[in-house]
Amino acid sequence: MAKTFHSHVQKLLFFLILPLLLGCTAEKTPEPATTTPLPEITTAYLLEHRIISYAPKFQEKTVTTLPYEIKRFEESYLLYLVARLPDKNGASVFKSAQPVYYLWLERMSDNWRDFTAVHSAIEASLDIDAHYSAIRHGKFYEEYTIDFTYEQLTGVKDSGLDLLLVNRHNLTSDISIPAHYIKAFLEILQEQAEQASP
Repeated sequence: MAKTFHSHVQKLLFFLILPLLLGCTAEKTPEPATTTPLPEITTAYLLEHRIISYAPKFQEKTVTTLPYEIKRFEESYLLYLVARLPDKNGASVFKSAQPVYYLWLERMSDNWRDFTAVHSAIEASLDIDAHYSAIRHGKFYEEYTIDFTYEQLTGVKDSGLDLLLVNRHNLTSDISIPAHYIKAFLEILQEQAEQASP
């Protein structure tokens, strides 16, 4: 009889402790996720969120836009408009004589592209230079620059710029720089020129 009583107590304890081990039996209602919407990237937003640095070795100021992201199924890009502005008062051996304007392009994909040419609506031909490539987390990562003149950027500030990137096997990728990115970049450059003039 003591055996039967003991087995009943064990069963009773098992069924009392089981819900505690499995968690609360009451169904929990998930709390709604509160996410703040991403800010709209406008010219004004880009003007407020600029990246400006100074390189003492080269005695130049670097002005960069926030990245513009292009995501596709097979590839993604981060695009930055960059200006390297020489310090007029500096005397570095490494100092460039004139400002340099370019698009810094970072590409991630499932394959290499090795771009060698770029086509656009700009009359003068544009050059693309490869800087770095590696495999990161199973993805192919490439960095390029495409040089512009100030006049070329000014000419496309209202329309934006569509670029067709081509490799030696004629495989292509197209990217677009929106007009508001170019406008914000040119406005930042104008502000920097005004600050630099006495």
